[in-house]
Amino acid sequence: MTDVPESKSRGWIWPVLVIALLGGQAVMLAVTFIIASSDPSVAVEPNYYEKALAWDEDRDRRRDPALDGFEISAELQPASDRNSKGALVVSVFRDGAPVEDAVIDAVIFHHARSGDRQTLSLLPQKPGVYVASADLRRDGNWEVRLSVQADRMSYLLTRQLELYGSAP
Repeated sequence: MTDVPESKSRGWIWPVLVIALLGGQAVMLAVTFIIASSDPSVAVEPNYYEKALAWDEDRDRRRDPALDGFEISAELQPASDRNSKGALVVSVFRDGAPVEDAVIDAVIFHHARSGDRQTLSLLPQKPGVYVASADLRRDGNWEVRLSVQADRMSYLLTRQLELYGSAP
């Protein structure tokens, strides 16, 4: 018999390669999940299912207030400096006369950060004008959702407002 030198088997390389590729994929998946879930610009509408179920009930409140003689306008006033807050100002008039004793609640958010929502209760400043302070330190497009109750009428309004000139 001839002596043939034994070659070392390299069969272990293939299982290690498969395990390394699967491990690398798991690491990439984990990194992708962490990045995607920590992005503040991504948000899910809170209570969207309950809102969908209540759509028929809220439909009457979403009608145009002008049909009942109301004029409801909203305005964002920017913060004057970095240490102060801006303001949401809502004017409510009916047939040209200011409406007093209205109850106004609002949810506002910047479109770029729709997960950062602010819930506000507006207080009367003068007849027909209601104000609430808000953190408005970002220029751009804001969504303002108003719930207005005045003169035994109730309205749900959504306004898209632009804000420019906020403190840097």
